[in-house]
Amino acid sequence: MKINSLFNILGSSFFTLFCFFIFPVFLSIMPKEEYGLFSLFFVILIYSKFLEIGFGNTLVRYISNTSTSITQLSSMRILIKTYEIYFLILSILLVVFFSYFGISIIKNWLHFDNLELETVTYSILFMIIIVCLKYYISIYRSSLNGFEKQVITNLLRISSDFFSLIGGLLIYYLSKTLFSTYSPSIILYSFICMVNLFELLLLKKFLTNEFIKNKVPQENFSLKPLNQTIKFSLLSSLISVIWISVTWLDRVIWSSILNLEHYGYFVTTTFFASAVIFFITSINLAILPRLSKLHAINDNLEIFNIMRISNNFTSFICFSLSFFILFYSYDILLVWTGNIKLTIWSNQILILYALAYGIISLTHIYSTLLNANGSIYLLAKILFTWSIFISLSFIINAYYFTIETSALTFLILNLLYFIF
Repeated sequence: MKINSLFNILGSSFFTLFCFFIFPVFLSIMPKEEYGLFSLFFVILIYSKFLEIGFGNTLVRYISNTSTSITQLSSMRILIKTYEIYFLILSILLVVFFSYFGISIIKNWLHFDNLELETVTYSILFMIIIVCLKYYISIYRSSLNGFEKQVITNLLRISSDFFSLIGGLLIYYLSKTLFSTYSPSIILYSFICMVNLFELLLLKKFLTNEFIKNKVPQENFSLKPLNQTIKFSLLSSLISVIWISVTWLDRVIWSSILNLEHYGYFVTTTFFASAVIFFITSINLAILPRLSKLHAINDNLEIFNIMRISNNFTSFICFSLSFFILFYSYDILLVWTGNIKLTIWSNQILILYALAYGIISLTHIYSTLLNANGSIYLLAKILFTWSIFISLSFIINAYYFTIETSALTFLILNLLYFIF
């Protein structure tokens, strides 16, 4: 478990570090509106998880619980095939829907003056294709994590993030300086698309090998495994939707209010503030399969020990990062981006969001425990109540107040939720 935790941390850390170094470079070489579109890409990736219907979490939990039974693993193999069919249908529907209504949505939602409509349209189309590929990546990665193969999944994740962001930067720069026939943004997203396709194929191969190694036979297609897990999947999906809505709803709301330039500043700043969550969720992802196994055998003492160690480490990370940002927010933004306009505009926002995300991270370990225990319904009720207040505050502040007021309200509500 220590090795899995280490590689989960590395996987999340490298993605955060890539973004930390790459975002300022993209900001300096991209036109401001094009950078805003690049920021929107990450928001689309986050919100695409709404349609996963909790499949990833289901595979992690059920495969970890059934890894010693060939018969039950065989049913999990059928379940994976069912998910593959679902995402194939979903992917076709998404592409067809955007083909018919994409331009209308772009014209009525986004605000830009210098970008060509064709560039925005094709860029978002490739973003949707990347989303579809990541659905399959999520299936295979979650299944391998259920087998506690986080070393493999995170090595592939690190490689994919490296080539997507670092390699994407090089591709964008070369296309901007050497080629003028196609938009650099379109070339960038098509390149990221190819990188994700390669990661998908490798994960699929490793998962197939894992089933072969465990001598899991291929069974005829059946909906029985889906029927047995659908309740857990739907509740997991509800939790995911609530979690994303609470932590990312403001990015959607402000995308229709701010122009793409300031929207890029906003997403960049809040992404940096949320870095602590990447560390915490990576730890919790590593311990989830082990907690599920320990709960299945009623080893409460070991569960307590794991929770104590994880909670202490989580608290150290949260307080260290949050208070460092609290005292040095202006200097961090200026040194990081080299953009004085972004620094002045985002300074106070970064402080409030960093503290809020630090508080949210402290509550996440307990959500993981409830998840491992199968107490999904209780967890869903708690998160749903929390989400109502947060969502209403985002909406009210966006249309009647300012971003700073919204961030302050977000901090206060999460502090009250943590105390409760």
